[in-house]
Amino acid sequence: MGSLIDITFDDPLWLLLGLGLPLIIWWYLKKYRKNQVTLVYAAPPLVKVRKSFKQRTIHFPFILRCLALVFFIVAMARPQGFIGDEDRNTEGIDIVFALDVSWSMVAKDLLPTRLEVAKKLCIDFIKERENDRFGLVIFSGEAVSKTPLTLDHKRLMERVKNVQPGTLLQGTAIGLGLGTAVARLEASKSKSKVIILLTDGEDNAGEITPMTAANLAASKGIRVYTVGIGTRGMAESFYGLDYRGEIIYDFAPVNIDEATLTEIAKTTNGKYFRATDNNSLENIFREIDVLEKSKLKTTEQVNRPDIFYWFVLAGGVLFVIEVILRLTYYRSMI
Repeated sequence: MGSLIDITFDDPLWLLLGLGLPLIIWWYLKKYRKNQVTLVYAAPPLVKVRKSFKQRTIHFPFILRCLALVFFIVAMARPQGFIGDEDRNTEGIDIVFALDVSWSMVAKDLLPTRLEVAKKLCIDFIKERENDRFGLVIFSGEAVSKTPLTLDHKRLMERVKNVQPGTLLQGTAIGLGLGTAVARLEASKSKSKVIILLTDGEDNAGEITPMTAANLAASKGIRVYTVGIGTRGMAESFYGLDYRGEIIYDFAPVNIDEATLTEIAKTTNGKYFRATDNNSLENIFREIDVLEKSKLKTTEQVNRPDIFYWFVLAGGVLFVIEVILRLTYYRSMI
């Protein structure tokens, strides 16, 4: 539980000026003793001299001056404060991307390609969720875990950015990709575990069927959001590579096993989406972002208004009072 009244400083280094106060006090006392007149008596005086109120409070103006200086120093440190609590209890979500990197993902029905659009939206998704851990699995004819669960979002985004097609065996092993992502989340202690599976094809490789992997995910309490990427009908798709290694394109039918992807999502209490263009894929990520919010428990008032002017006002009032007293009531003594 936070304090009822909390004050922080925007420029706390100014407070170091307060270290000079002892030197000012030392200089003042030294000067005061030097100005004192010492009376020497041949014998003890018959009448005891009593100090007046003015004499007993001779240092009062100086004390006011020091207090005014303290307030001015605090004001320069830019104090900020609020009344209320600022307790925050954040519980992030563990999320693994299972990203299809087969050659079909270079199709241009999503510009510049399906894979590039998916990568960009994965990166944007990561940027918006600073409390969550992310991992990355890529698959085509085989599956590889590229990054374990991490809060090092900068490194992860670099890994996503550098993902390229054609680096794994050909094919589309959806079950193997999903199973590898489940293995990444298996040891997670997070209460919320999610896989975002992005593919544009049908399962045609790997030793694990998609539904076997889906049932395994469900048994581990892992939700799977499946995303089928690609237009319906024909698309400008990968045909092969020329002698220079450049991609050759040709129009080909888009075949996505939507029934299996829907069943995977249903089995794991997730949801299936179909992305037929750039905007729809972007909207899908937004919807997943809404569905999988990190759990925040907080009773805070984040607004921290500047309150330095109160310290300036207090210091100014004390300084004015000090000047008035020094020029009037204590004028004959200072």
